[in-house]
Amino acid sequence: TPQSTFKLPNTLIGLETGVISGERFSLRWDGTTRQVAAWNRDHDLASALKYSVVWFYQEVARRIGARRMARWVARLSYGNRNSAGGAIDRFWLKGPLRISPGEQVEFLRRLHAGELPIKRAHVDLLLRLIELERGPGWVMRGKTGLGHDGKRAIGWLVGSVDRDGHRWI
Repeated sequence: TPQSTFKLPNTLIGLETGVISGERFSLRWDGTTRQVAAWNRDHDLASALKYSVVWFYQEVARRIGARRMARWVARLSYGNRNSAGGAIDRFWLKGPLRISPGEQVEFLRRLHAGELPIKRAHVDLLLRLIELERGPGWVMRGKTGLGHDGKRAIGWLVGSVDRDGHRWI
């Protein structure tokens, strides 16, 4: 499962459908104390990505809805394209959606190349929000994800490094 790396397409789908109105889009914390202290407060889009706030993206997915989500996951050719059969707010965590490392790389390649059916302004916003580090002549972007496959932990770091006109994904 893609785990929190699905926050990348979830953000794009939220922006494209208007569920996420823009960078300043925010959600109020419901008061439920969660295991990650940084999640226990209100969040906007930037902080939700930075702290990988699961509850924020679960609410975004609920607002998108199962039917629209399924259409967009298919349009993006994301992984096995299967968001059906799992709960709308968990299918990327414990549901049917699967993605391989190679598919993650291809998704990011298409994202950077402008080959996804997504407005360029939405792509640019996402790329800015997932910037991890920057230095003279280079920038590193990425998103983590962590989950379990039986007894084994699965960790993701997907992203890109641009340096001196070259890109590594």
